Amino acid sequence: MAVEIRKNKTTGKYLVRVTVGYKKGKPIRVSKTFPKGTRRSEIMLWANQLKEEGQEQALQSRMLFDDLINEWLSYKKSHLQVRTQRAYTTACKIHLAGKFQALGDIKTKDIVKLIDGLLDYAPETIIRIRNLLKAMLDYAVERDYISESPYNKSISIPKKKRKRLIKVLTIEQFDTFSHALDTECEIDLALKTFLLTGLRVSELMALQPWHITGTTLRVEQSLEERYNGKIPSPPKSDHAYRTISIPETLGKKLTALPYEDFIFPMGYKLLANSISRRCKEAGVPVMNLQGLRHSHATYLLAEGVSVLAVSRRLGHHSAGFTLSVYGHLVPSMNDKILEVLT
Repeated sequence: MAVEIRKNKTTGKYLVRVTVGYKKGKPIRVSKTFPKGTRRSEIMLWANQLKEEGQEQALQSRMLFDDLINEWLSYKKSHLQVRTQRAYTTACKIHLAGKFQALGDIKTKDIVKLIDGLLDYAPETIIRIRNLLKAMLDYAVERDYISESPYNKSISIPKKKRKRLIKVLTIEQFDTFSHALDTECEIDLALKTFLLTGLRVSELMALQPWHITGTTLRVEQSLEERYNGKIPSPPKSDHAYRTISIPETLGKKLTALPYEDFIFPMGYKLLANSISRRCKEAGVPVMNLQGLRHSHATYLLAEGVSVLAVSRRLGHHSAGFTLSVYGHLVPSMNDKILEVLT
């Protein structure tokens, strides 16, 4: 329940406005003037009586769910990276907008029906949508738009599991794509750095000249894109702090760039939009930036580099995790096992 108190400096009287709810997305307010000298406790007593008498709950619950989405996204704007903002906005637009009417009409069974309707999506996507919905409803409770959230712990994720498909380049395609990239072009150089280092996108965008010495590259930070600019931040985890080897020619190319701050000042969006065209020009399967990181990992594993070494190079928390993600993508690992056993 929002309470606004304004004091008239001339008369000393208080004008109090209480937002008691929403109707068709617009706030409904009740106003009252209190005489000079009225205590704040008396004003709040009157405001609280509105709620106790049921006026607030009857009206505020009429706030539209789509209005809540817009308000919540606006509220979260300053707390999120630009990419996360876009992801949230897209998820809300596709999966949540228009699914409910007034907040007060949303029942637990409606949420269950919505979640069950996402069965064809990957578990990670379903969990993301569920968490977004829960966060919005919790926000609505905090703002007194509804008295309690219709979301509860009994709501579970559909049991169907989909194996996450990872697209990677074969050894031949990896070499073809690497040779096709013109390192005199900054975008191509950025893509080649992805391919030859396996860095995360945020790690590559955070590279600065002093992170590179000869044939070594230190990962010490990542870069967050927020609405007010690019902000350096710690890597994803403690395991992400690492020093990796890079080809000498790549090191020279990177340190020769004229930038004193970030080596690759172009934004993520420009790189993401460029990779598809570069893949087509090179005659290899089209993939996204994350696909280059995956291809780097499978290339090394296929060439016989140990799982532990690859895991450390990627900044994973364990070799077991690396093996679980990429092991099935490298048939040659099974061939080598057979060689040992026969």
